[in-house]
Amino acid sequence: MQVVAKKKFGQNFLKDDFYLDQIIQSMPDNNNKVLEIGPGLGDLTGKLLAKKAVVAVEVDTDLISNLESKFKDQMDNGRFLLLHADILTIWDEALSSSPKIDIVANLPYYIATNIVLRAIRDERIENIIVMVQKEVAEKFCATPKSSDFGAISVICDCICQRGIVCELPPSAFEPAPKVFSAVLKLVKRDKPLIKKDLFDEFEFFLKHAFSAPRKTLLKNLSNAYLKERLVAVFEKLEISLNIRPHELTTEIFASLFTDIKSFN
Repeated sequence: MQVVAKKKFGQNFLKDDFYLDQIIQSMPDNNNKVLEIGPGLGDLTGKLLAKKAVVAVEVDTDLISNLESKFKDQMDNGRFLLLHADILTIWDEALSSSPKIDIVANLPYYIATNIVLRAIRDERIENIIVMVQKEVAEKFCATPKSSDFGAISVICDCICQRGIVCELPPSAFEPAPKVFSAVLKLVKRDKPLIKKDLFDEFEFFLKHAFSAPRKTLLKNLSNAYLKERLVAVFEKLEISLNIRPHELTTEIFASLFTDIKSFN
């Protein structure tokens, strides 16, 4: 049966061996099992299985039988587990087979950001190597004073070391997307700048911090916190009252959040 890419699943199959090999070469040398989301036609899957045990999650019914046939031997010997579902509905099941997991995948663009943000927060996942839209990768990896720097950049930097492995032209895929892509690589820090139990509060803080990028950080945060408290903390940390959110480093954001939270 000929497989046709479906727009509703954001399918663009990566077929170029050069870029598939770039992904494989960027993988860390460890014993972690790999979670592949959206294996598609199995081109990346085959290369992954040559290196690691793989759990793959595929939502498209039409692709399941092809993958089962292609990797029957690996399924029979337990090296390959294929789950037919939407990853966001079986997240814990997909991660349950190993205490430490690396995600390596060509992600569907429409859910890529949600998947990466969830993976960043999940302590069972140590490394994230994923194909995403180039603009999405740039937001995750953005640095202060750049136009892409925002809440996502800060959250990611607090928990991960960040980098872009390579950029890909539309011609590397079938069918060719209308945008350029990039391989995003995130490696979890040994000591995150924000504790896990404070992630939700930190996201709330950042949501307000970047709510109006052209306004001052003080004005943005004043919508959620007492201005008197903010001014005191800004002065303690020697932060200008006129500074805008994109001008601060991740480390200062973490300190600012911690001091606002603990202010008496």
